[in-house]
Amino acid sequence: QVPDPRLDQAAKMFDELSDKELRPACQAHADDVRKKIDRAVLELLDLHHGTVPETLKTLQWLWCNEPSVHGQNVKALGLLKQN
Repeated sequence: QVPDPRLDQAAKMFDELSDKELRPACQAHADDVRKKIDRAVLELLDLHHGTVPETLKTLQWLWCNEPSVHGQNVKALGLLKQN
């Protein structure tokens, strides 16, 4: 069986990130760990170039800006204003 370099890369990225603590979902757009996870997935899918990363950043902000996501959480709303 031929080793799959992407599988090895995925395992390495998982090992690096699996013990990190995530912020609440309503703060996902400002969570450095989530950003590292997103970058890792984009790299594994070979989507880490072009406009994809910036589009993902916009989608993260839009999702966190949804009232059903932020739930009027003061910290989450403050982070949205910063970005």
